[in-house]
Amino acid sequence: MSFPPSPIPSHPSINFSFPPSRTNFVLTASQDGILKFWKKQAVGVEFVKLYRTHLAPIVHVGVSDDGKSAAVLGADTGGKTAGGNEVKGSAKVFDVENFGGCSIPD
Repeated sequence: MSFPPSPIPSHPSINFSFPPSRTNFVLTASQDGILKFWKKQAVGVEFVKLYRTHLAPIVHVGVSDDGKSAAVLGADTGGKTAGGNEVKGSAKVFDVENFGGCSIPD
C-alpha cells in the first residue's frame, strides 16, 4: 500500500517525524510509545513496520548522519541503578535499513 507524499499517514499525537534519510526511510514516533518505519517510494511512502518501543511517551528520536541507525528515548521507568536509585527513562537503538532493534538496553 502506498500513500501520497504529504501528509505522512501516521498515528495519534505524533512527537517526531523525520524526512527520508539517505536510506529512504521515514520514521514517526508518538505519545503512545510507538515507532513506525515507512519506506519512501517513487510516489508516496509505504508502511513497513511498527514497534511498541516504550510504555510511556517517546520524548526524543535521533537518527545517525548516514541514516542507518536510530535511537529512541522514552519517559518510561528504566529500572534501578546498582545503588538502588530509580532510573527515569529508557533508550532503544534500531537498525533502520533492516528495520530491526539492534540494541535494547535495560
